[in-house]
Parts: sequence; C-alpha cells; structure tokens
Amino acid sequence: MQGEFFYWGPLLYKNKVSQKLIDGLLKRGNESNIDFRSHLAGILKKESKFNMDDKQFFVNEIGNIMNDYAHTYEKYYGENLQDKVFQLEDLWINYMYPGDFNPLHVHTEDISFIIYLQIPQGLIDEHEKWKQVSSKSAGPGTVQFLYGQPSNQFINSRFFLPEVGDIYIFPAQLYHTVAPFKSDGVRISVAGNYNVVNKPI
Repeated sequence: MQGEFFYWGPLLYKNKVSQKLIDGLLKRGNESNIDFRSHLAGILKKESKFNMDDKQFFVNEIGNIMNDYAHTYEKYYGENLQDKVFQLEDLWINYMYPGDFNPLHVHTEDISFIIYLQIPQGLIDEHEKWKQVSSKSAGPGTVQFLYGQPSNQFINSRFFLPEVGDIYIFPAQLYHTVAPFKSDGVRISVAGNYNVVNKPI
C-alpha cells in the first residue's frame, strides 16, 4: 500500500518574467522620484514608488504569470478562485547597495511578490565564496523566507540568491529578510502587494 502526504504551510511560488517587463520596470523605476522609504522596512538608500501609469504597464505584462499562480494556488490549497481577482495595491523598486539590508518583516494586503531586475556579478562571486564556507545558511544578498519554528522534522526556511527575471509570490504575512553584501554593484528588485477580491458583478 502506498502512503500519501499533505501539503502544509505557505505557498512559495517561483517563475520567470519577460525581458520586456524587466526592461520596462528598470526604465520606469529609474525615472521615478517618489521616495517610498518611509513606508517600507528596508535599510536601503533608495526605494521609489511607481505611479499609476507604471502600475497599469505592470498589470498588462504580468497577466500570464498571475494566471499560472492562480492555478497553482488552487491546486495547492484546494480552493477555487474563479470568482476572485488579484487587485494590485502597491508597487515599488528597491536599489540595494553594499551594506544595505532588509530586516525580518512582513507585508500588508493578501499576496506579495518580488521580481529581480539586476544582480551584480560581484555579488554572485561573493556568494560563491560564501558557499564554500557555509552552504546551510543564507549568504550575502540572499532573500530568505521563514515560517514556524525550527525543527529537525520539517523545513521552516528557504533562501535563494536570486537571478535576473526571477519572481517569487508568497502570502503577504510570510516573514522574509534580505542579507547585506559587501561587493560593488547595485542589486535591483521590484516588490508589491495584491489583495484577493471578489470579481465585480
């Protein structure tokens, strides 16, 4: 007789966004002068908010990813989302310089995401050196997600050194943090929050 197992804990989803979205967000983010740092947890020198036109561009380009996420969500949680829509609330860009970091925090709304637009080669090299010292802990420039208490019997942490184009989607109340790095260059990401709301009648 074959046993069964049960999915448990939060859904942490990963995919790749298009080059068009990467280029568009970089251009629009670099043009934004709306300082958003006072609304965020990060200890970063620059974090800017996107305007309404930028948000509309994002919604138009991210549709396929969000549709796939919805199908994955339905399978993972056994919940039908046919009468729900994802409503984008916040969208901002993070410029992480050497020594900057994001302390352990959660977001508002229902679902959050992070998209990576630029990862410096120096950070990649720095991380490779770190892995030679410790492959079991989050190294420089990594994003780490944590849920529940630590135990030998289950996984309560996932950490990744992102690649350009990676998108992670996760429950907004899932704790996450970003470790600092020392090498030259700027690590650029875009983050935001969705609410899951009923479809208009």
